[in-house]
Amino acid sequence: MSKLQDLGLSSNFLSGTIPSELGNLDQLYRLNLSSNLISGTIPSQIGGITLLQSLDLSGNKLTGKIPTELGNLDRLLLLDLGQNDLSGTIPDQLGNLGSLQIALDLSRNSLSGKIPSNLAKLSSLEKLNVSHNELSGQIPKELSQLSSLVTVDFSYNNLSGPLPSVPVDLDQGLNARLMEEKGFGVEVERNEEDGCFNKEDVAKALRLVMVDEEGESYRKRAQKMMEVVRDKERQDKNVDGFIQFLATNRSLEA
Repeated sequence: MSKLQDLGLSSNFLSGTIPSELGNLDQLYRLNLSSNLISGTIPSQIGGITLLQSLDLSGNKLTGKIPTELGNLDRLLLLDLGQNDLSGTIPDQLGNLGSLQIALDLSRNSLSGKIPSNLAKLSSLEKLNVSHNELSGQIPKELSQLSSLVTVDFSYNNLSGPLPSVPVDLDQGLNARLMEEKGFGVEVERNEEDGCFNKEDVAKALRLVMVDEEGESYRKRAQKMMEVVRDKERQDKNVDGFIQFLATNRSLEA
């Protein structure tokens, strides 16, 4: 099997661990083990398959840290490690994947720490998904340089700091305008002809709230709002007051 170029075993009931011997398949350009029952850690030897263009290990039961050796896969177009139970931080070395284009998906794991600013080097990346983790800190302002991004998902983490408001559906447009009016964000402009967003306007809004000097006021307000939201005693008091208000008005109506 030393000449194997494409290994696809997705959507089966495979269990056990990923054999480190896969690292000997130096002609492999696609490895897809997604949607199985595979457990254990990701072998660091996979980082030695230098011709690899697509690596999909999503939808398994993988644990442990993301090997830093994956940063050696400089021909990789797709890296999907989503829907596992990986822990630790996102390795800075993933920023060395200069060919990464289709997607970097690390969603639905147990990753912690900050999003590395080194990911800003992925200039061709079109999809970035780190949602449903335990990431903290601010979203790196350097990521505003990723002008090729089409889809970004930072949801369900513990991130803080400002982000541009992008109205997408129904009442989201109203929420975006409200956030802009309150000085917590910037609404990304739509194309007047078709109502769509383009990557230049998204990148411009990102630079404003995360990098540019005139966006400092947004960053300060966002930080202040975060302090209020995290004040549990204050929020409990507000909830108790609201419940009391409802009880009082109900008795008046009766």
